[in-house]
Amino acid sequence: MQKCAIKLTNHQLMLASNTDYPLTKNQVIQNICLLFDALAKELQSTAYPATFSMLNHATYKITKGENYKGLPYVVLDYPKISGPQFPVLFRTVFWRGNYFSFNVLIQDKDLQKHICLHESREVYVLAGPDIWDNDLRSDAYLKINSSRAPAALPDADCLRIACMIPIDAYETLIEKSQFYSRLIQSHENH
Repeated sequence: MQKCAIKLTNHQLMLASNTDYPLTKNQVIQNICLLFDALAKELQSTAYPATFSMLNHATYKITKGENYKGLPYVVLDYPKISGPQFPVLFRTVFWRGNYFSFNVLIQDKDLQKHICLHESREVYVLAGPDIWDNDLRSDAYLKINSSRAPAALPDADCLRIACMIPIDAYETLIEKSQFYSRLIQSHENH
């Protein structure tokens, strides 16, 4: 019989022997899902402009996973989508160890004309085919702020506009979710 060649570090052995970590991780994910459920209800109760009427009282979907770049995540899609083609999507992401993010994904060029950047915080813009990239720190994103906001958004079939929220600001997540309505209503109010 051969001796096992796999060796666990002391830290790995401690984690493997301790039930506190996985139970706490599960509680955190469960609480994030509850927070996202409350956020979805807030998004449902918002009155959106006529151009974005498909968002009014839409259904939503919360998904959780274990391996986005090696880390657990939770995603809220509003409205719930059932395939790769949709006009507009609000995607809220919790990526463990990184941040929360609010993302507006738009595949309808007519709707893109109704988006206007008037945010005081930094936003990240991704134009191109890989709008499913949730890592706002990747080189694919253009980082802008309101003082450097472009006159027009990039011309692309698919567009993603996002902002990053620190994890420790989770208690203000619902309040900060006004990012979504401001982004689509700002153009119609100007």
